[in-house]
Amino acid sequence: LSGVETVKRSNGVDGEVYKGDFNELGQRHGEIGECQYADGSVYSGSWRGGRRNGKGTYNCGRTKEVYVGKWVAGDRCGRGLCTYPAGHRYEGQWRGNKFEGEGTFFKASGETYSGEWLGGQ
Repeated sequence: LSGVETVKRSNGVDGEVYKGDFNELGQRHGEIGECQYADGSVYSGSWRGGRRNGKGTYNCGRTKEVYVGKWVAGDRCGRGLCTYPAGHRYEGQWRGNKFEGEGTFFKASGETYSGEWLGGQ
């Protein structure tokens, strides 16, 4: 199944607009799908069972950070690169939306921090 889903919030304000494939349960599902959120954020990539899953890119409308990498059950999980508006970036392993495992944080000043990360620290 393929199509467009427009989600309205209970107060009638436009919410999300999703373009892509759906599974037999009507959930977002497939290798290529894009969701535009009410806050200006955009996710483009793989979906499984209604959640971000697989490779994808997320541009946050609120914080302006950009994440390109792996997703599992809606969370950043696996290898990914996140670029922050101040010029910093983190490249490495993620788990539960936090730095977790081997990775490097590059500060805009040129300093780098490499090593094993746990819970975002």
